[in-house]
Amino acid sequence: MTDRVLKLVGVLNARELGGLKTSDGKTIRRKVLLRTGKLQNATVETIDMLKNEYKLNTIMDMRMSFERESAPNPVIEGVRDIHIKIFDETAIMGKMRMPPITDGFLSNPDNLKYAIKFFEETGGDGTLYVNMVEDKMGQKGYGRYLELLAGNTAREGMLWHCSFGKDRTGIATAFILSLLGVSRGQILEDFLLTNETFADEIEESKLTLRKYLPDKEKADIYALMLKGAASIAMNNLLDHMENNYGSVEGFAREKLNVDDEMISTLKEIYTE
Repeated sequence: MTDRVLKLVGVLNARELGGLKTSDGKTIRRKVLLRTGKLQNATVETIDMLKNEYKLNTIMDMRMSFERESAPNPVIEGVRDIHIKIFDETAIMGKMRMPPITDGFLSNPDNLKYAIKFFEETGGDGTLYVNMVEDKMGQKGYGRYLELLAGNTAREGMLWHCSFGKDRTGIATAFILSLLGVSRGQILEDFLLTNETFADEIEESKLTLRKYLPDKEKADIYALMLKGAASIAMNNLLDHMENNYGSVEGFAREKLNVDDEMISTLKEIYTE
């Protein structure tokens, strides 16, 4: 596993983007761009590390309101905790409210039904990420995220997360890496590191879902989307932006209020 993986006790799926190479021969700065899962169980030692070693300035929480309420972030003195909404919560919760994905989630048949229904209705064929970024709320949220990153002139730690640090967080990561000039191959490689973190959970989910879905390929995709990172989802997202907007940058310019000045600022702050 890469040396970018962070050993933050109590925080799952944590890694930094520092060390990745860009197309113009530069390198992303170390200890400033951090992606993780939820922070609720972060230990005192972990919080101290984030504050002192990574000079943490801002947490950008991409979870829905009920997720934040059920697993609140620790209050860290001097660190901003900003809620960035990616989903239209009223619309999603109006359809259904899938129970929180916790240990033993798939052992409950009702939870399985919820999960399958959720993916059928929201793009479980691999288009879920496309639906997320084409939604006005998602565009507003990811635009705000990039705006906050561009305001980090002090080059202090910026951390973004959702519940497991894979989907909403993974899309956010794809945006900043693309704008900094990181290759698609490296973006996918970073995205799929999640599957090393949750390897056992993914395998268990595949075995369980195959008992309920006759389409084994679909069962495996759903298992990855529940517990890991599905390459089909990220590839479909990147293909969508390249085919319809010319590139990820083209999408960001048209939908996320990104311009030349912001891109230049992001590169100045985060690459060397």
